[in-house]
Amino acid sequence: MKTIRRLLLLLPGLASLALAADNLPVFRGIIAAGKDSKFGLTSAVGGGTSWVSVGDTFDGWTIADYHPTSQTLSLKNGTKEATLALAGSGGGQDAADGTDVKASLAQANDVLKKMNFDQMMAKMLDQQKKASADMIKQMTGQMVPGNTSPEDLAAIQQFQQQMVAQMMSALNPAEMHDDIAKAYADTFTGDELDGLAAFYTTPTGMALADKTPALQARIQQAMMPRIMSVMPAIQQSAQNFGRQMAARKAAAAATPPSP
Repeated sequence: MKTIRRLLLLLPGLASLALAADNLPVFRGIIAAGKDSKFGLTSAVGGGTSWVSVGDTFDGWTIADYHPTSQTLSLKNGTKEATLALAGSGGGQDAADGTDVKASLAQANDVLKKMNFDQMMAKMLDQQKKASADMIKQMTGQMVPGNTSPEDLAAIQQFQQQMVAQMMSALNPAEMHDDIAKAYADTFTGDELDGLAAFYTTPTGMALADKTPALQARIQQAMMPRIMSVMPAIQQSAQNFGRQMAARKAAAAATPPSP
């Protein structure tokens, strides 16, 4: 009798294990990065989402292979095999509840940490400061009167550079961190932030984070000549507008008031 009672007590636990083994996770998303591709799986048991690669194990299932044409995953669990279709792809599997999980600040901060946000932003701001100084120098040379003395020109440029430095000092990466994290949390879902965090741990993601400041500098170098080329026309338009406003004011002053 004792043996039978023990077996009866074990049955619920054994049933739970069997149920967990048969419950397939939900295939929520893909981060395509060649051999470093990541797949978002949501547990059918606990509801948590993780990003895994081929060869990893999730909820007892090993991710055996990925088929990009059909957007399906092949899973194995002992002698069992299963195929997961990407949720929403029409492959017969939908998201667990069809709703997006609200992002948290902790998830957003994890993304910023993985992408080395503070260091990346510091590099970008340094480049922006230099680019702004170069632009001010060019604009000053175009806009000040030709008879301005070298001393006055240098004083004007120095003053403008001081204003830029004062403005840039307000953009401290460490002080901006919390605001940027909140922006990420408000913009992306929890699953999307988990996907971004996983992406920035891949070689491609790390390369993107590392090379973004240099890429931005190259983009600015391509933009600045185009901006500077229209500055004389903008200056002329401003002068014309000023004359028009002065003429309108003079005409209004010359018009006698109505009786």
